Amino acid sequence: MSVINTEKTRGKGTKKVPVVGFVERNKLKRIVLKMFNGNPSSEELLKMLKRYVKEDQAILMTDEGTEFAKFKKEVPHYTVNHSKKEYARGKIHTNTIEGFWAMFKNGLRGQYHVLSQKYLPFYLAEFAYKYNHRQREKNTFMETIYNAVNDKKQVVKYKPKTYPRYIAYKQKKKKAPFRKKNQRIFFVK
Repeated sequence: MSVINTEKTRGKGTKKVPVVGFVERNKLKRIVLKMFNGNPSSEELLKMLKRYVKEDQAILMTDEGTEFAKFKKEVPHYTVNHSKKEYARGKIHTNTIEGFWAMFKNGLRGQYHVLSQKYLPFYLAEFAYKYNHRQREKNTFMETIYNAVNDKKQVVKYKPKTYPRYIAYKQKKKKAPFRKKNQRIFFVK
C-alpha cells in the first residue's frame, strides 16, 4: 500500500490519499491500482486481492503492515521488515512496486504542476496503462490512437454516476445548528 501526497509528512495516519497497487513479477509485469477514501481495511484489501490475483498461482510479498495479516490464509505470504532496515531477502522484496511508485511520483512532478484528488483515479489509470504497455512488441502508439477513437473504448462520453466531489473527497456529516437547552427559535417574516 502506498500513499500519495506532496506534504513532507510520511506514512499512515496523515491526510494523504491511500493508493493500493498489486504488481506482477512474471513476464507480463502488469499493475493494478486502486484509490481508497480513508485507510483500507484488511477486508477491503483481501477483496481486492481476490478480484485481481489468481490465488492458486500467486505468492504475495509485502512490507510488515498489519493490514496484510489475513492474506496468509489465502495465498503464500512473505514480508520484509522495513523498520529493521530489511529491504530484500533473496527474491522476497517489494522493490518492483516501490520502483513503480517512484516512476509515478516523478512522472506527476514532471508532467503536472497541480495534483487534484478529484482526478487522481485518472492519473492512476494513465500511469498504469503506460506501465502495462511499456514492453509491447507491436506499435503501442497506433494501438493507443485506435483505442482513443474507437467508439467502444473511448472515454469522451464519460460521466460519473454522482458528482465527482462525492467520489473523490470524504463527505463530512452535517451538524445540527447549535442550540442551548430550552432555547426557542423564532422565525420572523
